Amino acid sequence: MVERVIDVLKSEGIATGKPMPKRLPLGRDAMAAILKKCEDTLALCKEWETLIISTDLEIRNAVEGKEQLVDHKCR
Repeated sequence: MVERVIDVLKSEGIATGKPMPKRLPLGRDAMAAILKKCEDTLALCKEWETLIISTDLEIRNAVEGKEQLVDHKCR
């Protein structure tokens, strides 16, 4: 495992040409847990899509007469 981490840090071996990840799960168990979480999150989004998108804040642009969605992410 240490050799793989060094490959990532040096961008060598099987990590050549790949960007440095913010997080790197190591091992099949870690990958399986992350994939499960992602699948669960996607399923939740699909199931609740109508409600989720119904909460978008719409602002009318008076100058262009276009509807715009405003991103209100927590900072």
